[in-house]
Amino acid sequence: MMLKLNLLGILSPAKENFVAIGDALDGNPITNGQWQLFDLALGIGTYTKAHGLKFKPIDVILIHQSGGTITFDHSAFSDQVFKFTVTASSETRFRFLLGKAK
Repeated sequence: MMLKLNLLGILSPAKENFVAIGDALDGNPITNGQWQLFDLALGIGTYTKAHGLKFKPIDVILIHQSGGTITFDHSAFSDQVFKFTVTASSETRFRFLLGKAK
């Protein structure tokens, strides 16, 4: 994330707090990672989708799942696409972050 703040003219205690917050965010592997958000509603099947990242993603954070299951095939990830399988009796909604933590 590399937080850049213009701290000119800010009083010392407030400035110190902003610097501490920036350091905490930059030091966190999740907030300092590179992520693409996906919100998909799909039925049963195996899918290959473009991710729009400029690198091969290595991490997936599942945020929401309504019924069914989703299984990611990490061995089929590339710098352009990712592959996953949905097992469900009806259309299922998934929200997840795809990318890499730092």
